[in-house]
Amino acid sequence: MKGLAALLAGVFVTAWPRITVDALVALAGIQLLVSGTFDLARSIVSRDTSAEARLLFALLGGLLICVGGLALRGDLRTIEVLAVMLGLAWTLTGIIDLVSLLAGPSCAERVPEAVIGVLAALAGIAVLVVPTPPPAASAVFAGLWLMAWGGLTVLVSGGRRRLPQDG
Repeated sequence: MKGLAALLAGVFVTAWPRITVDALVALAGIQLLVSGTFDLARSIVSRDTSAEARLLFALLGGLLICVGGLALRGDLRTIEVLAVMLGLAWTLTGIIDLVSLLAGPSCAERVPEAVIGVLAALAGIAVLVVPTPPPAASAVFAGLWLMAWGGLTVLVSGGRRRLPQDG
């Protein structure tokens, strides 16, 4: 679901890159709320993750929910604030995903998830480091990244469900 929400938000933003900053902020807020909710739920119900990783997911979920709520509140009216918000959210999401994978049991089928974590962190760092481009260019970058991240997340989670269980 988390990947599907990102994928749909990415399609919408990429299809209409000249949407207003308010609409872009609202879409980002909704996507962050959905991602935060799923990370928080993951921290509660996941049994194959260490207690430390579950704590990280709980903190990340709480942070994403707070940032998404701030976005929906309507105070963020500039593309610069949105860029910082998304950059931080994507960077932390990638780092925490990667740390949880590295701290967990090692297995080859987790490599795609690690790649997604690295890509998320790099996309977030790029948004934070690069000077803010025009709003339409920012919307296209954000939309393409959300589609890529959402699509990869959907593929990885779908493939994980189809893998036969050992033992």
